[in-house]
Amino acid sequence: MNGEIYVDSYLGEGSRFWFVIPLEQCALDGQEITSPIGGSETVNGRVLLIEDNAVNLMVAEGFLVNMGHHVIAAETGEDAKVMFAEHDFDIALVDINLPDCSGVDLLKAFRHIENTKAKSEKTPMIAVSAHVFNEEVESYLEAGFDGYLPKPVDREDLRDTIQQHLANKVTTYLASESQPSQSELETLEESMVIDEKVLRDDLSILGYDRVKKIVDAFVESSQQIIEELESAAQTDDGHEVKALAHKLKGSAAALGLTQLFEICLAIETADDHIGRLLSVLELLIQSRQQSVNRLQGLLID
Repeated sequence: MNGEIYVDSYLGEGSRFWFVIPLEQCALDGQEITSPIGGSETVNGRVLLIEDNAVNLMVAEGFLVNMGHHVIAAETGEDAKVMFAEHDFDIALVDINLPDCSGVDLLKAFRHIENTKAKSEKTPMIAVSAHVFNEEVESYLEAGFDGYLPKPVDREDLRDTIQQHLANKVTTYLASESQPSQSELETLEESMVIDEKVLRDDLSILGYDRVKKIVDAFVESSQQIIEELESAAQTDDGHEVKALAHKLKGSAAALGLTQLFEICLAIETADDHIGRLLSVLELLIQSRQQSVNRLQGLLID
């Protein structure tokens, strides 16, 4: 095709590929597009968003509001039950791992509420989770969920899922998550700190003010998690260390903090030897501070 391909590669940062292909000018006259690309109208709905992670909640809420949806958010299962009983929703996005209940138990409670209200149509329920192995996704669907979205929530997947379900089309998203081997723990320090494209996309979609609030929320919540991690490590509570790493991993993914995400994942999937967890925990603390510095620096730029 007489094209050219280029590459830039920087150690510890990543690689960028791009290409140039000369194309002939089309001989046909331009035609006016009279319907939206994709052939479907945008449907605005009332969305119940259930998410206990403040950073993830703000990102998802920003996406939804930007799409034109009316959003009511809850951070616990109990709050979600009250809101679901008091309001009618077109769709619900349900975090599988909540502090006071599981998403599956919450789904059952929602269906019971619907039965008492004698609703003729059931509200579509979408499971949202960082656990994306196929068998886990299938278990959510078998439990009664109408669809699935992996964390971090992708804006386009979120939009498509809502549009398709509000149009009475059920879509299931299956994904797989790769876990780092033990040998890869040694290379975590060389990982790219942040995928700047994620933050720049958020800025273009959500605007500076909302992204600034999201970053501020991350700075505060991540510091609290670090303190809790240090406390859990001092008491040799490996289970709590892993649970907190999982929580921080969700925020890191939402903000494109690649290095912090990988370190959290390494802790979450490591064996239960507390000495090994402590060695990676020190790296996590350093990465969190680097991530905060980069986020705040990019906002200033």
